[in-house]
Amino acid sequence: PVVMGVAAALYLFEFIADKIPGVTPFWDGLHTVIRPLGAVLLALGAFGELSPLPKTLAMIAAGTLALGSHATKMGTRLAAHAVPDPATQSAISVLEDFSVIGLILLAYNYPWIALPVLVGALLGILFTLPFLWRVLVFLASAL
Repeated sequence: PVVMGVAAALYLFEFIADKIPGVTPFWDGLHTVIRPLGAVLLALGAFGELSPLPKTLAMIAAGTLALGSHATKMGTRLAAHAVPDPATQSAISVLEDFSVIGLILLAYNYPWIALPVLVGALLGILFTLPFLWRVLVFLASAL
Protein backbone atom coordinates (compact mmCIF):
# COMPACT_ATOMS: atom_id res chain seq x y z
CA PRO A 1 0.00 0.00 0.00
CA VAL A 2 2.84 2.43 0.74
CA VAL A 3 4.48 1.83 -2.65
CA MET A 4 1.15 2.20 -4.45
CA GLY A 5 0.44 5.41 -2.51
CA VAL A 6 3.81 6.88 -3.42
CA ALA A 7 3.34 5.79 -7.05
CA ALA A 8 -0.09 7.42 -7.14
CA ALA A 9 1.28 10.66 -5.65
CA LEU A 10 4.15 10.73 -8.16
CA TYR A 11 1.74 10.01 -11.01
CA LEU A 12 -0.44 12.93 -9.88
CA PHE A 13 2.63 15.19 -9.82
CA GLU A 14 3.59 13.93 -13.31
CA PHE A 15 0.04 14.52 -14.51
CA ILE A 16 0.07 18.13 -13.33
CA ALA A 17 3.64 18.90 -14.51
CA ASP A 18 2.85 17.41 -17.91
CA LYS A 19 -0.01 19.85 -18.50
CA ILE A 20 2.02 23.02 -17.96
CA PRO A 21 3.53 23.96 -21.37
CA GLY A 22 6.76 25.58 -20.11
CA VAL A 23 7.48 22.86 -17.56
CA THR A 24 7.06 19.86 -19.89
CA PRO A 25 10.44 20.06 -21.74
CA PHE A 26 12.38 20.45 -18.48
CA TRP A 27 10.38 17.67 -16.85
CA ASP A 28 11.06 15.34 -19.78
CA GLY A 29 14.74 16.28 -19.75
CA LEU A 30 15.01 15.37 -16.08
CA HIS A 31 13.25 12.08 -16.74
CA THR A 32 15.78 11.17 -19.43
CA VAL A 33 17.99 10.16 -16.49
CA ILE A 34 15.34 9.10 -13.97
CA ARG A 35 13.31 6.66 -16.08
CA PRO A 36 16.13 4.43 -17.39
CA LEU A 37 17.82 4.43 -13.99
CA GLY A 38 14.53 3.50 -12.32
CA ALA A 39 14.01 0.67 -14.81
CA VAL A 40 17.52 -0.64 -14.14
CA LEU A 41 16.92 -0.58 -10.38
CA LEU A 42 13.56 -2.30 -10.81
CA ALA A 43 15.21 -5.04 -12.87
CA LEU A 44 17.91 -5.38 -10.24
CA GLY A 45 15.25 -5.89 -7.60
CA ALA A 46 13.23 -8.31 -9.72
CA PHE A 47 16.21 -10.41 -10.84
CA GLY A 48 18.37 -9.99 -7.73
CA GLU A 49 18.43 -13.70 -6.95
CA LEU A 50 19.89 -14.70 -10.32
CA SER A 51 23.54 -15.08 -11.18
CA PRO A 52 25.38 -11.95 -12.35
CA LEU A 53 25.09 -12.53 -16.13
CA PRO A 54 21.28 -12.85 -16.39
CA LYS A 55 20.86 -10.08 -13.83
CA THR A 56 23.11 -7.77 -15.85
CA LEU A 57 21.33 -8.65 -19.10
CA ALA A 58 17.95 -7.92 -17.48
CA MET A 59 19.22 -4.57 -16.21
CA ILE A 60 20.59 -3.62 -19.63
CA ALA A 61 17.34 -4.66 -21.33
CA ALA A 62 15.21 -2.72 -18.83
CA GLY A 63 17.31 0.43 -19.15
CA THR A 64 17.32 0.20 -22.93
CA LEU A 65 13.55 -0.27 -23.13
CA ALA A 66 12.93 2.59 -20.72
CA LEU A 67 15.27 4.91 -22.61
CA GLY A 68 13.75 3.93 -25.95
CA SER A 69 10.17 4.52 -24.80
CA HIS A 70 11.14 7.79 -23.14
CA ALA A 71 13.01 8.96 -26.24
CA THR A 72 9.93 8.22 -28.32
CA LYS A 73 7.71 10.15 -25.92
CA MET A 74 10.10 13.08 -25.69
CA GLY A 75 10.75 13.13 -29.45
CA THR A 76 7.03 13.12 -30.18
CA ARG A 77 6.58 15.98 -27.75
CA LEU A 78 9.42 17.97 -29.35
CA ALA A 79 7.91 17.41 -32.79
CA ALA A 80 4.51 18.50 -31.47
CA HIS A 81 6.03 21.71 -30.10
CA ALA A 82 6.72 22.71 -33.70
CA VAL A 83 2.95 23.25 -33.94
CA PRO A 84 2.23 26.48 -32.02
CA ASP A 85 -1.23 25.27 -30.97
CA PRO A 86 -1.29 24.58 -27.18
CA ALA A 87 -4.28 22.24 -27.60
CA THR A 88 -2.05 19.79 -29.49
CA GLN A 89 0.31 19.35 -26.55
CA SER A 90 -2.62 18.97 -24.15
CA ALA A 91 -4.28 16.38 -26.39
CA ILE A 92 -1.06 14.39 -26.64
CA SER A 93 -0.62 14.53 -22.87
CA VAL A 94 -4.18 13.33 -22.19
CA LEU A 95 -3.77 10.56 -24.78
CA GLU A 96 -0.57 9.44 -23.02
CA ASP A 97 -2.34 9.42 -19.66
CA PHE A 98 -5.25 7.32 -20.89
CA SER A 99 -2.97 4.90 -22.73
CA VAL A 100 -0.82 4.35 -19.62
CA ILE A 101 -3.85 3.72 -17.41
CA GLY A 102 -5.38 1.46 -20.05
CA LEU A 103 -2.23 -0.60 -20.48
CA ILE A 104 -1.78 -0.96 -16.72
CA LEU A 105 -5.38 -2.14 -16.31
CA LEU A 106 -4.99 -4.49 -19.26
CA ALA A 107 -1.74 -5.93 -17.87
CA TYR A 108 -3.28 -6.37 -14.43
CA ASN A 109 -6.49 -8.04 -15.61
CA TYR A 110 -5.44 -9.76 -18.85
CA PRO A 111 -1.63 -10.12 -18.96
CA TRP A 112 -1.65 -12.45 -21.98
CA ILE A 113 -3.53 -9.84 -24.00
CA ALA A 114 -1.31 -7.02 -22.74
CA LEU A 115 1.85 -8.83 -23.86
CA PRO A 116 1.13 -8.58 -27.63
CA VAL A 117 0.03 -4.97 -27.10
CA LEU A 118 3.37 -4.28 -25.41
CA VAL A 119 5.27 -6.01 -28.23
CA GLY A 120 3.33 -3.93 -30.76
CA ALA A 121 4.19 -0.76 -28.86
CA LEU A 122 7.87 -1.72 -28.79
CA LEU A 123 7.82 -2.36 -32.54
CA GLY A 124 6.16 1.02 -33.01
CA ILE A 125 8.95 2.60 -30.97
CA LEU A 126 11.59 0.90 -33.11
CA PHE A 127 10.02 2.27 -36.28
CA THR A 128 9.34 5.74 -34.82
CA LEU A 129 12.76 6.48 -33.31
CA PRO A 130 14.62 7.07 -36.63
CA PHE A 131 11.95 9.58 -37.71
CA LEU A 132 12.10 11.35 -34.37
CA TRP A 133 15.89 11.46 -34.58
CA ARG A 134 15.64 13.21 -37.97
CA VAL A 135 13.16 15.71 -36.52
CA LEU A 136 15.47 16.38 -33.58
CA VAL A 137 18.46 16.92 -35.90
CA PHE A 138 16.34 19.26 -38.04
CA LEU A 139 15.19 21.27 -35.02
CA ALA A 140 18.74 21.46 -33.65
CA SER A 141 20.08 22.68 -37.01
CA ALA A 142 17.30 25.28 -37.18
CA LEU A 143 18.46 26.72 -33.86
